[in-house]
Amino acid sequence: MKKIILPALLSSAVAYADIHADMMRTVEFETTREVLLETESGDVSISYSGMSYEYKSKDFIRHAGQASDMFPDFLTSRGVSATRCRAQEINVYDVETEVLNQERVRETVNWSDPNRTGRTNWNMLGLYEKGESVRVPSTIYTDIDLYTADRMRIISHEMYHFWHDQYCLSRQGINSEEMAQAFETFYRENVYNSTYRRPYSQ
Repeated sequence: MKKIILPALLSSAVAYADIHADMMRTVEFETTREVLLETESGDVSISYSGMSYEYKSKDFIRHAGQASDMFPDFLTSRGVSATRCRAQEINVYDVETEVLNQERVRETVNWSDPNRTGRTNWNMLGLYEKGESVRVPSTIYTDIDLYTADRMRIISHEMYHFWHDQYCLSRQGINSEEMAQAFETFYRENVYNSTYRRPYSQ
C-alpha cells in the first residue's frame, strides 16, 4: 500500500464526541503521560498514549513543543497575522501501523475531501481531527514505527493542523493541508536551530 499523511479531518459522517477515545480503550499502551506544554503559540495540554517505551513519548512531546514554538514564526514568514481563538486539549495516540489503519479508524475519515482523492487504499501515517467543539479534545494519531525523519515530519504536520484550528485560520481562507505541507519544510530547516531547542527530558 502507498502511504499518506492525512490532513485535517474537517468532517466525518460518523464523528461524535470521544469516538477515538472509545476506539482506543482496548489498545494496550506501554506509556501514558499528561503534559502541559507552554509554547510560543500558547499553552496546550497533551494526553499521550503510546505503544512503545517512554523515550518515544519524550520524542513526541519534544517535537510537538518545537513545532508549537515555530508556528508563529512560520505564519509571519508567510505574511499571516492571527491570534488564538480556541483553547483545546489534544489526545495523542502513538500507535502501530495496524492500529492506525484499522477499519474503525479509517471509517472516521472524510474520504470525499479533495485533498484525499484517490487515496482510499493508502496507509495512513498520521491523522488529525479537531473535535466537535472546543469542549472536546482534538485527536492526533501518529505511526510509532516510523524512522526519525518521517516521524518528525508527521508530528510537525499534524501539529500544524492543530494550531491552524486554534488560530481559526480557515476563516481567512487559508488551506490547512497546503500550509501543513509547507510547515513540514519550515520545521525540517529549523529543527536544530537553537532558538527552538527544547530539552530531551520533557
